[in-house]
Amino acid sequence: MIDAAGRVVAPGFIDIHSHSDWVLLEDGKGQSKIRQGVTTEVIGESTSAGPFQGKLAPRRVSVKGEVIEIRRLRDYFAAIERAGISVNVASYVGEGQVWECVMGASFDRPGPGEMQEMKNLVAEAMGDGAFGLSTALMMPPSSLATTGDLIELCQVVREHGGIYSTHMRDEGLGVFDSVREAIQIGERAGVPVDILHLKIADEKYWGA
Repeated sequence: MIDAAGRVVAPGFIDIHSHSDWVLLEDGKGQSKIRQGVTTEVIGESTSAGPFQGKLAPRRVSVKGEVIEIRRLRDYFAAIERAGISVNVASYVGEGQVWECVMGASFDRPGPGEMQEMKNLVAEAMGDGAFGLSTALMMPPSSLATTGDLIELCQVVREHGGIYSTHMRDEGLGVFDSVREAIQIGERAGVPVDILHLKIADEKYWGA
């Protein structure tokens, strides 16, 4: 609404796709967002601020002169709360982050034990406050995950009432197959789906 002075009066805006994960620890005032009316930032696309376990060494950050180790997503939340920030923060757990914790830089397929490790990390992050799983399927390590892998991980997310958010596998000639994959994951895992960057990048399909 517009007030008597001609000013816009509105609830705070939510930036549903932010990459401010670590920048907020450098400058928690977030004036580039606050001055545009953004009061909530959603972070954690494919790579998230936790976990850092297994083959990913803990990440060390400095908060008010103290070095803090980030191992779990809850460690990150504690760090930004201690640092002081002007915005609210919500985070996904990144599937690529979880994959690297277990598989490192390898392009090998995960075995049953490794897949269970990933599911355990997803469950841990959801318990720490993540509200879903996110992927960036156009690039590794997320691109290494099969549809079946993602369904398994999203079944864990369902148990915690979370959602699946994806930068889908192809936005060009394979865009429709990619949308179908996202829908299949949601249907078979029983979770809501959010498709980031829902667009057609290849001119061949413009106007379709």
